[in-house]
Amino acid sequence: MEELLAKIDGETLLEHTRKVINNTRIIVSNLPLNVFLDTIDKDTLLNLVTTCALFHDTGKAAVGFQKVLKKEKANWGGKRHEVVSAILMSSYKDILPEQILAVLTHHKDIPSDGVSDSYKALNFEFVTSDSAVYQEMINEWKQNKEMFQYFWNKMVVFLNGKYSEIKNISDLGIDERWLDRSSGRYSQIKNISYSERRLASLLRGLLITADHLASGGIKPVSIPILEKYKINNYPPRDFQSRISKLKGQTILRAPTGSGKTEAALLWAANNQVPNGRVFYVLPHTASINAMHKRLCKIFGMENVGILHSKIISYLYDLSMQQSENPQQAQEYAKNMASLCREAYYPIKICTAHQILRCILRGRGWEQIFFEYPGACFIFDEIHAYDPVITGLIIGTAKLLNKWGAKYLFVSATMPSFLRKLLSNHLGDIHTIEPNIDNDEDRKIMDKKRHNLIMKDNGNMLDFVDWIISECEKNSSNLIVCNHVASAQELFRQISPSFNENEVQLLHSRFNREDRNRIENGIIEKSLPKILIATQVVEVSLDIDFERGFFEPAPIDAIVQRMGRVNREGKFGRIADITMFREQIGKYSIYSNEKISLTIEEMEKLSMPVSEFDIIKAADNVYKDGYNKEEDQEFKNALHHPDLVDFENRMIAGCHRNWIEDTIEQSDKTIEVLPSKKMEAYEKRRNNGLWIEADNLLVPIRARSIYKFGSLLNLKEDPPKIYIEYSELGLTDDPVNNMI
Repeated sequence: MEELLAKIDGETLLEHTRKVINNTRIIVSNLPLNVFLDTIDKDTLLNLVTTCALFHDTGKAAVGFQKVLKKEKANWGGKRHEVVSAILMSSYKDILPEQILAVLTHHKDIPSDGVSDSYKALNFEFVTSDSAVYQEMINEWKQNKEMFQYFWNKMVVFLNGKYSEIKNISDLGIDERWLDRSSGRYSQIKNISYSERRLASLLRGLLITADHLASGGIKPVSIPILEKYKINNYPPRDFQSRISKLKGQTILRAPTGSGKTEAALLWAANNQVPNGRVFYVLPHTASINAMHKRLCKIFGMENVGILHSKIISYLYDLSMQQSENPQQAQEYAKNMASLCREAYYPIKICTAHQILRCILRGRGWEQIFFEYPGACFIFDEIHAYDPVITGLIIGTAKLLNKWGAKYLFVSATMPSFLRKLLSNHLGDIHTIEPNIDNDEDRKIMDKKRHNLIMKDNGNMLDFVDWIISECEKNSSNLIVCNHVASAQELFRQISPSFNENEVQLLHSRFNREDRNRIENGIIEKSLPKILIATQVVEVSLDIDFERGFFEPAPIDAIVQRMGRVNREGKFGRIADITMFREQIGKYSIYSNEKISLTIEEMEKLSMPVSEFDIIKAADNVYKDGYNKEEDQEFKNALHHPDLVDFENRMIAGCHRNWIEDTIEQSDKTIEVLPSKKMEAYEKRRNNGLWIEADNLLVPIRARSIYKFGSLLNLKEDPPKIYIEYSELGLTDDPVNNMI
């Protein structure tokens, strides 16, 4: 007998459903803890989700849908197969509404409330039994009942013959209140208990994950036991040994280059529960990419995923290192990016936004929801977040604590006020830092690598000849500016004094292709004689220059810059770092108060400066904590209603779009296409190389778009900008033919 199809590539419904069922079994067996399962055991959960998997695509048996899969029709007129699947489920009395909801919404959300996006939601008429389209879907399914019987006889063996009798289908047997996402009298949250909504969300997340992996031909991986891996390549230092034995919530403050990443991983290995996941959270995508490569070397690429808004470009770059075929590399990057978004990799490197997206129920939150219980969360560089994100992180940590999760906060210069905030809001929390009474740890704290010299009476441009003469004395020099335009102008004035390629420029207004080329050249080949950079150098590159020249900045930024000069102390001498009291740019991107306090504290220090001195100075700069406005922002975020009242506000079967608008876009940049790159962009697009095409886009800050006026056309896709793009990156100069 001819078989029912599940995919347009010819995969049968039988084949696909078997894959999904097998995946659900593996995923459930890999669940971390029973935190979410206080009302049912794991075997019962497996039975529930297997039933969902069995039914989830049964609606595809409808004749119209089969014609689409056989390419006899272009589409099914917008009808939804999952609705028919849910109707069939409803004909069996012992199936729970939570299961029906999971199947009903495994592609789209419950109907919109009129405020949320209706595009990603089921249309009300599809779930209304007296609508014409509802009856058409049922009738089309009944027309293929004979073929369905053949399929069904083979599938019900997975549940020992249960549901073997095919019932008449008519009603969607789920209480209408499940489908009401409002906060009204008849809404889901007012009438359905939290435990029921949580089970429905869990089933939905498990089913979607199993379905997505099966469609990609992927089987879930087992969860590695971290303590079996070699994390340190050297005997652990005292503070690393101490943290490796700690259980529970912890703060780690240790200098850059002291081995704090290894210490964090040792803590995770000691706190991992059976099947527990690890989330390594960093504030910047560039440092996430670097950490991904680092952890892949320890735990294997098969265990480590990466998650941020630009992963596909990073994964394409990785794959191009293994393949010379751009089409293959693009396909690989696309598949890997999809996998990273699923509950697949046991260890994930991600931004805080990705963690918050799940907790605040952004798109796809249920697919990560079941990974959080018992997981280890490492929030690295916690000092780098603004008050809003800090408040959301601490609020999230309080919620995660209820789910048996553990968290570690890491920083090189965590100020005391931040430690107090963490302790005040999270209760008992260990603190680990190098111990000055221990010989090995004291070496770290007493380590002196830098002479910090203040430069008065001018900015870098005023002293450009002096900078050139100083740079000539060293093999490598790092110059860090606060603005792109300042770095570009310095490059113009300094580079003519040196040979070609001896002076290089790095900032955020290069397209990804050029920035990757520059960064890879610096990391993998050799340092240039002079690198003129902006803040991007603070977070992305594991590099070590002999000499530094910095524009003024708050102490935490200065510490990051210092970490790129004499990083390892291998030059056999103290490195000089000159910090100019004045910056080139007119507008400050930092708090002037924090810069003044930083300079004041720096001037008190004896040179050369030790790591202990730096930590103490950072404490003094931030001793007053947030100002009044920042403190209010922090409190508002900390007490965000969706965090403090998660149980009463969680709605099963839908996500919230505003999360993506407010969280995903929080970097406040847009990507534009320079006019000089338009031809190359179109050519790559026409050749199907859309990742390479997108790598020609340049990020600019949303708040700066006003200054480009008519030179920036936001109505085009992608937005076009008629500004010069050259070896300097995107400048502020209009292209000649626009003048």
